[in-house]
Amino acid sequence: MKRYCVVNTRAVHQQAALTDLCINRGWDVLAFPCIGVELTNTTKLCDHLAAPDVSYAWLVLTSSNAVDAIAVAAENRTLLLPRIACVGAATAAYAEEQLGVKATFIPTVATGSALAQQLPTNAGERVLLPQSAIASPETAAILQSRGAVVDVISAYSVSAGSGGDDVPDAVQSGKLDAVMVTSPSALDGFLTRMEAAGVPYASIERLIFAPIGPTTAKAIFNKSLHALPVPTEHSLEGLLDVLACYFDRLETPNESQQT
Repeated sequence: MKRYCVVNTRAVHQQAALTDLCINRGWDVLAFPCIGVELTNTTKLCDHLAAPDVSYAWLVLTSSNAVDAIAVAAENRTLLLPRIACVGAATAAYAEEQLGVKATFIPTVATGSALAQQLPTNAGERVLLPQSAIASPETAAILQSRGAVVDVISAYSVSAGSGGDDVPDAVQSGKLDAVMVTSPSALDGFLTRMEAAGVPYASIERLIFAPIGPTTAKAIFNKSLHALPVPTEHSLEGLLDVLACYFDRLETPNESQQT
């Protein structure tokens, strides 16, 4: 049986969990951080959550980086967090691990728009939304259209990442079996790093990309690249289950081969 090789594109501080899961499945993993994250405005976040004259009904978390921002904000002050809504199961699990609080709400589809449309909030309720400096305004806009008072905080900035294994060489030599992508920013960072390394786009078009959820899958599709199906469970384990099914199909001869 072939030993498959996959690429972990997560930020440096988030790589270990995904790498360990892949190794447990018997796959080789190349580390290639495609996101560099810098937390910003954590003091402002803390002030918003601790303000005596502001009562939030919801803290909306649309990424693990937003969770990290809240965790840092809470390091030096005791904060009483409001109910937490997370974009998906992976973010909810990370929030429970880092903040010690279970998510009250997760939408049926792991997108910011679904979260905003389905969140059980009433007109006039305040919502705190920490997100990337380049995040789409859609989530906030939908919540506002439903009557929520939304405080959007630019909680982190994202760059293309750096370091890791020699993935450009692996791409051009055909050694890769899949690239794991957990956010549109990771995909953008991967493509930026490939371009900087002089990898022809034709080589990238031959790759298989494994997305964690529908938003990431859409980003892959919009780049005319090959994406595996979206996992039923939008989590790291869900992503790997889809990837394992793909590898199983590669191991199974088709009818023409059998005859």
